Amino acid sequence: PINNIDFNYNTIIKALSINEYTRIEELNNHIIIKKVSTLSDILIAHKFMLGLNPKYVMDIYHQLFNKLNDKYTITTSMACFVEVLKKNIDKYDALLKICEIDSIKSNEIMGIGDSINDLSMVSNSAIGIAMGNSKQEVKDKASFVTKTNNESGIYFAIEKYKDLF
Repeated sequence: PINNIDFNYNTIIKALSINEYTRIEELNNHIIIKKVSTLSDILIAHKFMLGLNPKYVMDIYHQLFNKLNDKYTITTSMACFVEVLKKNIDKYDALLKICEIDSIKSNEIMGIGDSINDLSMVSNSAIGIAMGNSKQEVKDKASFVTKTNNESGIYFAIEKYKDLF
């Protein structure tokens, strides 16, 4: 735990429908999916996710971004997910909060990611690392592109920069 904060809790996804894409989220992140019957059952949420056939994801992402970006953060994670969050909620902001709790300076942050939802973390961290299997937008903002996730890219990046911290 970070400064004795207990992060062990069960996350529940409330979904209007359960499909192969919600199952991916359930399995990858070890979370529980609870089917609900109305949108009002999920209105108090930190994040809305659309689980879609990957061939539609970027089209839906761009449509939502163009219509909602002034009020919400719109991003993608896996090839089948479009995510809608409160404005200015992202992984870099979360890192800053953790740094504040643990008295870590922002110039000591190394952010490693591979998807659009990692973009703020990679582009704003003192050292922004894109995985070798990253989306091109993430690679373009990174300080360094490491090996892929299947080639121990995180280990390789940490080894490369460990003496700076």
